[in-house]
Amino acid sequence: MNNKPEALARAGKKPAGAPRDSKRGYPDLHEHLEELKKRGLLLTIERPIDKDSELHPLVRWQYVGGVEEHERKAFLFTNVVDGRGRRYRFPVVVGAFAGNREIYCIGMRTPAEEVQRKWDHAIANPLPPRLVDSAPCQEVVIEGEALKDEGNGLDSLPIPISTPGYDSAPTLTATNVITKDPDTGVQNHGTYRAGLKAPDRCVIRMATRVGGAGGYQYYLKHQRRGDKTMPCAIVLGAPPCVAFVAPMKLPVGLDEIGVAGAVVGQPINVVRARTVDLLVPAEAEIVIEGLIDTEYLEPEGPFGESHGHIALEEFNMPMRVTAITYRRDAIVASYLSQVTPSESSAIKRVSYEPMFLSHLRNTLGVRGVKRVTLRDLRFWVREGWVRPAHGEAGPVFDNVDIARVRLLCDLKKDMSLSTDALPVVLTLIDRLHQTRRELRALKEALSEQPDDVRRTVVEKYHGLHGSSEETAGDH
Repeated sequence: MNNKPEALARAGKKPAGAPRDSKRGYPDLHEHLEELKKRGLLLTIERPIDKDSELHPLVRWQYVGGVEEHERKAFLFTNVVDGRGRRYRFPVVVGAFAGNREIYCIGMRTPAEEVQRKWDHAIANPLPPRLVDSAPCQEVVIEGEALKDEGNGLDSLPIPISTPGYDSAPTLTATNVITKDPDTGVQNHGTYRAGLKAPDRCVIRMATRVGGAGGYQYYLKHQRRGDKTMPCAIVLGAPPCVAFVAPMKLPVGLDEIGVAGAVVGQPINVVRARTVDLLVPAEAEIVIEGLIDTEYLEPEGPFGESHGHIALEEFNMPMRVTAITYRRDAIVASYLSQVTPSESSAIKRVSYEPMFLSHLRNTLGVRGVKRVTLRDLRFWVREGWVRPAHGEAGPVFDNVDIARVRLLCDLKKDMSLSTDALPVVLTLIDRLHQTRRELRALKEALSEQPDDVRRTVVEKYHGLHGSSEETAGDH
């Protein structure tokens, strides 16, 4: 691969000359990695690593091989090759955002016990971004026909195969996929996977839950308007505060970039994308700009999922790449996703747990809940011990679910019941409540009968239980 400036210019790559000394008040990915290195949380691997068969499996070993969470680290691969021996100019980092809880908190610039407070404040008090004229993420620009030249398009990026032998293609995982509401102009950041198809084409999966993610709702709006395409920008390697907002389940219509600014107390620098009408984080490592086709779908997958099984091939949204921009020293960020535990599950756990706790305590009024883990809540739902309804924004808990969560918390914490004992106790309690319901129904049915029938039934009942005639009169 030719990295000389004059060769880049001939290929349509235009250095933007963006300054690096802008006052921003929040770390970019490079500075975040330096902090991880100082704290002994970053391993740098310099020997050749095959992105197609070795890279993700090597990192995954620390999750499935018995390494305690606090000992897990981020991995920076500086010598990446593919299965054919081709070398890539970009390093790849995995685990840099949430290799463990401490890494996530370093990115948030706050201790674990303050994560909830910081998110609450940021969601309630978003800071509008700061628009800049030039940016590090556009130091090199490739657009137009140059994208189709070998080594200029998506094929220039060392995107790993997450589950070798099962996944059909290299897949972008650590993404901030930026789209915009065509009616209001509000942008959305979401973390969606994108399978690579060609140097200038990929396929994005946005319809990941009931009602579709935020980007998918904008996609439907474009369809209803009769638009043939939807502008999109895929960010790889955003500053940590920006990366963290993409997988969050924030209120519809709330621009995540403002929440990211409130997390760090400073407006996030954004710059206009080169070929689409979107604003992208100025300090991003790489930005892939393009147009999503709103008329046709393409096969994408299979791809491993968090439940440990492979999601089969599905039809998802193709995007034609119109430009790729990046820093001269860009690093490709990738999430270790799929089967839990993983980096993506750690991101969700650390950020979702405070949200669930706040919802249970403040919205639903379950004050007795002191702490809830995403792992516990998911396990309870999967086992059928809690059965929330499914709404457009996620699970909906009714009064029965709330009582069930309170009961499970009491059984587990106050009574120290093991996981094996919980279903036995729950079954006995369920049978008791069922018996009470049946007795109430029987009582109501009996109350509608003539006096002589009621008297006969009551006498028969007390006769079976050895009750006296006098006692029967009390009923």
